[in-house]
Amino acid sequence: MSSGGKARGLELLLADQDIGFKALPFDEIEHPYFDLIEKQREIATRVSLLSKQSQATTGLPHQFDNIINGLAKKYDGKKIILRSNSLREDGMHSFAGIYDSVVVENVTPEAIRAGLRKVYDSFYSEKAVKYRREYGIKEDKMGIIVQEFIEPDFAGVMYTSNPSFPKDLTIEFTKGRNKVVDSS
Repeated sequence: MSSGGKARGLELLLADQDIGFKALPFDEIEHPYFDLIEKQREIATRVSLLSKQSQATTGLPHQFDNIINGLAKKYDGKKIILRSNSLREDGMHSFAGIYDSVVVENVTPEAIRAGLRKVYDSFYSEKAVKYRREYGIKEDKMGIIVQEFIEPDFAGVMYTSNPSFPKDLTIEFTKGRNKVVDSS
C-alpha cells in the first residue's frame, strides 16, 4: 500500500472498478527518494554558507537514473503527468493547489527529470511552507505519481470538507486543461 494520500486514493479507485468510470493506473516514486532530495538541498546550503555564494540544486541525484529511464521507455510516445503525492496530502489536509503537477508533453529522460525537479521544488515553495506552518504540519515528505495524461474535457477539484460548512461539498471546474486550483 502506498503511503502518500493521493496514491492511497488512486489505489481505492483502482480496486473498485464498478464505480462508473475507470481510474488510470499509475507508477509511484516513493517517499524514500525524497530523502535524497533533502540531502542534496542540505549539501547545497552548506556549500553556500562556506563559499558565501548561493548554490542551487537543479538536477536529481543519480539514484533516479534507472527510474527515469524506465518511465521514459514505458511512456514513450504518450503524454504523462507528474503529480505530487506527499504523506499529508489528501488526508486531514487537502493541499489543493499547494504542490505542482507537471504535464510532460514529449516524454524523454530529460523532460521527465525536469518535471520531477519542478514537483519536488514545489515542496519548498513559499506557499507550501506557509501552508504547512499554518496547519502545524511538521513532518511531510514528497512522493510523485506518474500517470498517462489524457486531455480533459473538464478539469477541477472537489472539496469534501469545508470547516465553515461541514456538510458542504464544493466542486470547482473549468473546460479543458485550464488551472482551477490556485492558492497563491
